Amino acid sequence: LVALSEQAQAGVDAAVAGRPPGMAADRAMIRAFLHAFDDRRTARRAAVRAQLAVHDPKALAAGFDRMPPLRNADGELLTPVQRFVFSRAIHGAMRAAVMEDADFLHSQELEDELARLGRAYLGLGQ
Repeated sequence: LVALSEQAQAGVDAAVAGRPPGMAADRAMIRAFLHAFDDRRTARRAAVRAQLAVHDPKALAAGFDRMPPLRNADGELLTPVQRFVFSRAIHGAMRAAVMEDADFLHSQELEDELARLGRAYLGLGQ
């Protein structure tokens, strides 16, 4: 399980670092998470369940601290509370899509809506 979590985080890190020119870091993170297990839905759901059951919530939250610094529309770094709300809102929606085995988990529409949610919170344009 730890290896799966580390592998997923490494995939997100690589996606952000190697994103195509013009792709925002927030969208790269969302896309990497949504496609972390590709079409292995059962394995992904099992990994999320096990991670939530086994790990200390603070240990799970430490992964959010590895997000690149985020700025709002005024160019200001997010406060710790803003980072918390931003990351948990996006991650909570993604986790729900995984746990509920949503048919649209790998859809462009879900990726777009998650990016829109995050960008609206940050006060950024689409």
